[in-house]
Amino acid sequence: LVRLPEPPARQLFSSYEPRGRFATPTEAHGAKVCEPQGRRYRLRGNRLEYGGWSLAFRLRSSAGLQLFDVRFGGERVAYELSVQEAIAFYGGHSPAAMQTKYMDAGWAMGASSYELARGVDCPETAAFLDAHHLLDADGPMRFRHALCVFELPTGVPLRRHFDSDYQGGFHFYAGLEGRALVLRTTSTVYNYDYIWDFLLYPNGVLETKVHATGYIHATFYTPEGRRYGSRVHSHLLGNIHTHLVHYKVDLDVAGHEAGDPRIPPALCPPDTTGPWVAQLGTRAGVGQGPPQPRLTPPLTFPRYHLAVTRRHENEPSSSSIYTQNDPWDPPVTFESFIRDNETIEDQDLVAWVTVGFLHVPHAEDIPNTATPGNAVGFFLRPFNFFSEDPSVASRAAVIVRPLDPPACSRLEIQRWTPPSPGPCVHAEPFTYNGTY
Repeated sequence: LVRLPEPPARQLFSSYEPRGRFATPTEAHGAKVCEPQGRRYRLRGNRLEYGGWSLAFRLRSSAGLQLFDVRFGGERVAYELSVQEAIAFYGGHSPAAMQTKYMDAGWAMGASSYELARGVDCPETAAFLDAHHLLDADGPMRFRHALCVFELPTGVPLRRHFDSDYQGGFHFYAGLEGRALVLRTTSTVYNYDYIWDFLLYPNGVLETKVHATGYIHATFYTPEGRRYGSRVHSHLLGNIHTHLVHYKVDLDVAGHEAGDPRIPPALCPPDTTGPWVAQLGTRAGVGQGPPQPRLTPPLTFPRYHLAVTRRHENEPSSSSIYTQNDPWDPPVTFESFIRDNETIEDQDLVAWVTVGFLHVPHAEDIPNTATPGNAVGFFLRPFNFFSEDPSVASRAAVIVRPLDPPACSRLEIQRWTPPSPGPCVHAEPFTYNGTY
């Protein structure tokens, strides 16, 4: 038996305190999000409006963020879009590690949404909202700044084209800046942090994304353990694990019940016609499919990238807060939603989407896991729903034409928005409370 020395309290490898040489000068601030003429979205209670979008949202104490009555251009896109469950299954040499299976709705993932830091978790320009939960307490508890809303420059144009004359000049350039509205919250379920985003784009696309960060679930290093992970520090083994997140997408395109299973990628109302084709709807695109670990028999939703079932009032969620306590016989079994042999043709349908990734811990997970490369999600995209891209209504486009081709020395520049009045930096100093 060997007693390991205690590490210096101020020099822990898991500390966020800067160490080492950083190549970028830190005396100057990095880029900031700016709203030179104020906010372009409206937030009234739990109702959000932006660029043709409107929706209601809530933060469920068990599983987290839910969207309701999602509309674009006045037309309903979805009745509900919500997080259902987040699980993490681990491998390991020791019995404790190999049996670790976290089902985070049972750990009050939604009520684990703590204060967001202005300028770090959300831009300085964001609007922050409090959340209230009644959980493990005698009365409701207020969670300060648990959600935020902000408009985000995407850094990539929504659309653009350079029309070359192939003689050293051009016929025209046209582009539309890329922007999106972000609704964000986080869940810190003990060691792990999840950043939950819903992004609204001006062309009718809705993106759902989750970033994983926080501290890895690790075990004491032994040579035998290297079959199940990586040695990330002196006496620390980062155990291999799989993250899986399940979403409910109750589509209600144009106020119609989604119900044409003959076109799997597009959940379309069959009795609605668009200007160009007979079928229209919203295309569901999954960004990165989940790996499929060995599953506890009732916990089977990770088997399916996309599953479509009939909507039933007694099937509001694919998981339960009790699944963690009895995963062998849980009160909700997603497989029963599918194995009931019901027809789904011309019915009110619900899409269930699973996203996830395999995390093989490595030395760069010290001090803790970074967000780049650890994000997954999916898109809802209009599919022949409009006669053209609805973002053509945006006044943020730029068109440049030469007045003297092929010399191109005189240009006509068309813009429909006034120039920005000047640089803007959030004047308030950084503050943080952290209590709830």
